[in-house]
Amino acid sequence: MEKAYKIKVDMKNNNGLYTGFVQYDNKTNILYINLTEGIRILEIKDYEEIYCLMLRPDMKTLKLDCQVSEDNKQLKIVLTDGTLCQPGILQCEIKIINKDYVLTSGEFYLQVRKVIGTIGKDTFISNPFMISKDGYTPKVGIDFFTEADKQEMLEKIGKMSVARITEEDIAKMF
Repeated sequence: MEKAYKIKVDMKNNNGLYTGFVQYDNKTNILYINLTEGIRILEIKDYEEIYCLMLRPDMKTLKLDCQVSEDNKQLKIVLTDGTLCQPGILQCEIKIINKDYVLTSGEFYLQVRKVIGTIGKDTFISNPFMISKDGYTPKVGIDFFTEADKQEMLEKIGKMSVARITEEDIAKMF
């Protein structure tokens, strides 16, 4: 099952914000892009490489390959887990490279909303306080501590030489 988004990207102007993308919907969101110049749809004929550059909210740039349709009028881009791992706005542009020229489209933006729930072990870390025996934070899907978690934390704290903070210590800070 796929979520197809048919959008038009003008080569000269910025193209607006597209919504409906959800964090961690990996390889199911597909962009079908028609490159336009005004109202005219462009044919994509001569190129050595064509790709989409995306700037994530954490300022990391991703390069996604574009597949050109048989009629040379539409691009297909499959959004990967790297593009949808962070909620926020992705800044995107299409690059067409030929040996004689480089052509860059106007910018378009994809808004990725945060996922509400989890679907399994490979989603996201929601309990940053529990460190497993191998030193890594386990991936859990519930945002509360079980009684066993609480007991384990109390035991770890009890083994540490940690001085408790009193109300007087807090009052001294202000």
